[in-house]
Amino acid sequence: MWSKWCKWSLVGILLATVSSVAMAEEEADAGGIMTVSEDEGFGEHPLRPAAHFRDVAEVQGPVDLRAELNPLADRTIAWRTGYIPPQGTVQLSSTVLMNQRVAYSFTDSVQAYAQAALPFRNQAYFHLGGQGHVAHGDSWSLALGAELRHRQTLLIPGTSESGLGVHAAFDVIGTNRLSWTAGVTGNVPLRLVTESIDTDSCGSRRDAAQGGCVEIVPDVRSFPSSGYWMAVHGGVSVFVNEWLLLNAEAFTGVSQGSFYLLEAPLDQFMTYEEELGIAEDSSWRVGLGPLGPVTVGVGSTWRWRRVALQLSTYAMGMGGEFRWVPFFSIGTTVGGSR
Repeated sequence: MWSKWCKWSLVGILLATVSSVAMAEEEADAGGIMTVSEDEGFGEHPLRPAAHFRDVAEVQGPVDLRAELNPLADRTIAWRTGYIPPQGTVQLSSTVLMNQRVAYSFTDSVQAYAQAALPFRNQAYFHLGGQGHVAHGDSWSLALGAELRHRQTLLIPGTSESGLGVHAAFDVIGTNRLSWTAGVTGNVPLRLVTESIDTDSCGSRRDAAQGGCVEIVPDVRSFPSSGYWMAVHGGVSVFVNEWLLLNAEAFTGVSQGSFYLLEAPLDQFMTYEEELGIAEDSSWRVGLGPLGPVTVGVGSTWRWRRVALQLSTYAMGMGGEFRWVPFFSIGTTVGGSR
């Protein structure tokens, strides 16, 4: 009796095993894998979260995906976004081969940078600052930043000025292929130092020509020639594929004095007297200096591995005349956690 029961039990186990193998083979042939339901215990034993399949974008967040697609993601075209590369990333970029910038990410949310512009129309510019995220979510971020700005006139006599720049940028990721940025950037003047030549101690013109008795006398003014200004800007970037992005940007603002000394025609060098004359113009107006009340730019960014080249153009009303002004940047990243 016992032996018969054991015999039929073994037959039952064998048939169940063969049936399970056959079902698994049929499921594999259909291209799937047989799985249990997500909640097999009807609420008593739910499936562990680690067992769920999750999309890559869901894990690392769509905002972070820009790091894989655009080394120039810290700007739409000219104005900053709120993007900060991963911790340990070094960013190197050059705008129109004149403005050089290097930045380093201390964390995923804090970045410091320094930039310098080659002498242009007898002016040299230096910026030192940083920015950080003050709030962020899966598809948005808010960044605040500040920088010290210094301009030096390469004329004797000349001027030098210092200012404090502040900016805020709010980024929204619409989809994995679309990002929006809205921001505010401003400049607060700190001081303007003008220089004059004192030849009172020279006994003759010959002594003055030799320069031994000439003294450069600084004079601190209360209004820097770049004045107070504030810009409101917005931009959009469309990620067409892994190597091409389309960019569009628009900005307006208010200003007092000259916006980066752009009052004189671009084909002329501004003299010391002209610069001081512009510094004394303290009237407020809509727009940033001669750029016009509203400026619009469009461009494309071409990416190859960790190098990106952006080609763009701005529609400006400079000097009362409509112009298309070319603009380009090149950048790369080194290091980082990805």
